[in-house]
Amino acid sequence: KTKEPRTSRRTSKEERRIMLWYKSWLDTRRWFFLGMCMLAAQALALYVSYPMDPVTSFPNGALGVLPDEMAQLRTGDFRGYIWLRWFSTTMLLFWPVFVIALAGTGLESRAGREYLLSLPFTRRRIVLTRLWVVFAQIAAFTVLPSLLVCALAPLVGQRYPVGDALVHSLI
Repeated sequence: KTKEPRTSRRTSKEERRIMLWYKSWLDTRRWFFLGMCMLAAQALALYVSYPMDPVTSFPNGALGVLPDEMAQLRTGDFRGYIWLRWFSTTMLLFWPVFVIALAGTGLESRAGREYLLSLPFTRRRIVLTRLWVVFAQIAAFTVLPSLLVCALAPLVGQRYPVGDALVHSLI
């Protein structure tokens, strides 16, 4: 009997890993695309409502802004507007909902759980792969809509630095 070369065995193992990543992607893609579309729509709404008077829109402050900081944001500065409307309100409301949705999808039905556990992987490998896929999606729907905010700023005659958007997205 002849043995198969080691490379074919390795390829088979790599293919199984890729399929596990792909299954994790398939389980979470609906929520990911829904979150991306909703945040993109919110980015468009952000510019439709510009300029906004923060005194009338947020008379008692905002979610992620302390009362002392609110006075500084009411100056009418475009960067303050973006921080107030996008990072401290929209992202704070949407982010936790979609993080929980991404982390829990694909495990709702009994058949989905049974199929997942019947795969030739350890539970640890399944969970770690799922976490990496979800972390990558969370990073993407945190950063990409914020970059869209930067790209749309010239439509209202303003400029929002990409560096600021990236730093605020990491916060």
